[in-house]
Amino acid sequence: MICLKEILSHLLKQVILQKTISNERRLAAVVQKVALQINCKLGGELWSTRLPFEHLMIVGVDIYKDKAGGRAGKMIAAVVGSLNTEHTK
Repeated sequence: MICLKEILSHLLKQVILQKTISNERRLAAVVQKVALQINCKLGGELWSTRLPFEHLMIVGVDIYKDKAGGRAGKMIAAVVGSLNTEHTK
């Protein structure tokens, strides 16, 4: 038996602050970015490439250091890589 809490925990969510959408001049740009984020969360592809190489993986690396912690601040590293031939997943 699947409980309702388990089903709701798998639903995708998108939070938008009121101050983010209150500026009418930037509303169109904000709506576009939110739509792209929702599309990505649903498994959509935001971009693709056609490169003349076979068996190529694009890799990205980023490191974040919490400066509030001083010299002993915590660091987080992330590594991502492409898994398909269009370099979208």
